Amino acid sequence: MTSDFDERPRYRRFVLPAETSNDLWRVRYFIEAHRRAKAALRAIRSAHAMTATGRKAHNELIRYYESVDEELAIIRTEMSFNDSYDYIAEWQRKNAEMLPIRQRWASWVNALSQ
Repeated sequence: MTSDFDERPRYRRFVLPAETSNDLWRVRYFIEAHRRAKAALRAIRSAHAMTATGRKAHNELIRYYESVDEELAIIRTEMSFNDSYDYIAEWQRKNAEMLPIRQRWASWVNALSQ
């Protein structure tokens, strides 16, 4: 069955934390994101690439998620001291700084097999 119904507005209301007007829910989403980043880091650390190039790329991904975990922990600490702290803007700024690390891994993963 197909439909022309656009579910994106409803989806945004229920899934995207930045779209909620309730600050408590935004904080909960942020804390959940930190928990999931830690889980991702554990899973990534348990995997192993075989080639030297693969190991280098894999280590970049580990480095990215270690940085994510560290930055989210710092932001959560600041949130506990400062009620008016704009943690979403700070996360966006920090993530933009870390994105090149993740992109190095993504370029290896998305490269065409020779």
